[in-house]
Amino acid sequence: MKTTIKDVAKLAGVSPATVSKVINNKTRGSMTEKTKQSVLKAIQQLDYTPDTRAQSLRGLKTSLIGVVIPEASCSHYEELSRIIMEVCYSQGFGVLTCSSENDIQRELFYIDFLQRQKVDGIIIISERLKAQKINDLIRKDIPIVLLDEDIPGAEAPAVVTDYYEGASKAVRYLIDLGHRKIALIKGRMTTPSSKRRLEGYVDTLIKNNLRVDERLIKPGDFSYESGYEATKQLLNEYGDSFTAIFCSCDLMAVGAIQSIREVGKSVPPLTTVAQPNLELAKMALDLIKEWTTERETRHFPCESRLIIRQSCRRL
Repeated sequence: MKTTIKDVAKLAGVSPATVSKVINNKTRGSMTEKTKQSVLKAIQQLDYTPDTRAQSLRGLKTSLIGVVIPEASCSHYEELSRIIMEVCYSQGFGVLTCSSENDIQRELFYIDFLQRQKVDGIIIISERLKAQKINDLIRKDIPIVLLDEDIPGAEAPAVVTDYYEGASKAVRYLIDLGHRKIALIKGRMTTPSSKRRLEGYVDTLIKNNLRVDERLIKPGDFSYESGYEATKQLLNEYGDSFTAIFCSCDLMAVGAIQSIREVGKSVPPLTTVAQPNLELAKMALDLIKEWTTERETRHFPCESRLIIRQSCRRL
């Protein structure tokens, strides 16, 4: 049986990405001399010979990174795209960003377009893409990293925010302030992130012996308008029977605040769950740079932070 880069990594006690760096002489500043020598020793012991043809195919071609996002007008994706661009620029890469505008055909077109541009890798944020398309690209040895949203069954590494824990933090904070009737405005339930937020919300209420009131859970689509309309509906139907609202994104929260202000109530600066966008972007680019044929399908969760301002008060 042919020795693989994973065999070398296991013997040396390092990751396949570290072995790849040693093979490609990209160790400066990324590892100790001891680690490098340990890898070289393992290569020698196992008589490992890198696949030079695959290496040449994977070699940097254009110093361009492709990025596919679902929606250019969404503040979250806009901010994430900007940070990806800054991270890539700081490491000598240009960026081609394409927005599918939530159209799967456009998304497939842009992925094929970026492939034809010989980009060094593609960072994909997708709510609709099927695993088969991702796996087909990987079999062509095109470096793919899924960002922000995981795609079940895809063989690409996924860098995602722990949305379950983020939602749980927010709800626990409200409970600690004395709130017992907490409404939720969901995101699109076609997305894994929205499902995880809902699970975090429900589980946290249950763990704190609070009833999950389905009437206080309203649909949304990450837009200002959906936050506004859902809050208007909550206020019209239930008045003051709930004391707090957890929105699935800041843009919906801004819509919710406007709806609350229109009935004569004031809301101080927004308490929010901040996504670790810089960490997400850096990790995604690192995974593309360290791409190897013997990669493992892995998930890299990044923890969100609760930024407390004045919009939540103690009861």
